[in-house]
Amino acid sequence: AWKDANSEGEGGGVTVNSLGVPGLLKVGNDVFAVAEAKCTKGADSTINGIASQLLTTESDKGPEEILKDANTTTQYLEEDASQGEKRKVDVSRPTAVVEGSNIYMLVGQYGRTPADVCQSRTDTAESGLFLVKGEVGVEKDKGKKIHWNDTHVILCSLFKHDQGSWTGLVGGGGSGVKLKDDTLVLPVEGTMRKDNKDEKT
Repeated sequence: AWKDANSEGEGGGVTVNSLGVPGLLKVGNDVFAVAEAKCTKGADSTINGIASQLLTTESDKGPEEILKDANTTTQYLEEDASQGEKRKVDVSRPTAVVEGSNIYMLVGQYGRTPADVCQSRTDTAESGLFLVKGEVGVEKDKGKKIHWNDTHVILCSLFKHDQGSWTGLVGGGGSGVKLKDDTLVLPVEGTMRKDNKDEKT
């Protein structure tokens, strides 16, 4: 489930330390800035969240820093667990595209899973990549905000035909594109094994 970094109780207490791979999303008449937020929670190791902010234009102001209040605009993904400690999910390098009022975002990292694990299309092994659907909502006293709602795991069987070459895939960061035939394209950065060395493509 997605949690606000500044929420009270179990979900809160997260501090944003840095931002990266920013992108712009136009949803209707609104434009949002979206970026990866590297965070810490107490003494925990670094976790990744997603910071977003509605951009406004005011003619009487000069250049203004965006996402400067990232601690109040960041959400992070936590694994649903009925028992035991809930695990923070890697949502690094967000790559997003807009279709109508819906936002689709690719996050996470794919590390090669042994070929014998991904032999069939019905395999349920997770790849480490996630497709997230978001929508813009209005919060009282806070204005418009992106809410990340539906999170879908991408199974490693999707990459089974490349198991011998790909050693890693990660979102390209920034924005994807919508083609004329309504196909949504989300670029990724791949690492392949060549001459016993990993090389980015």
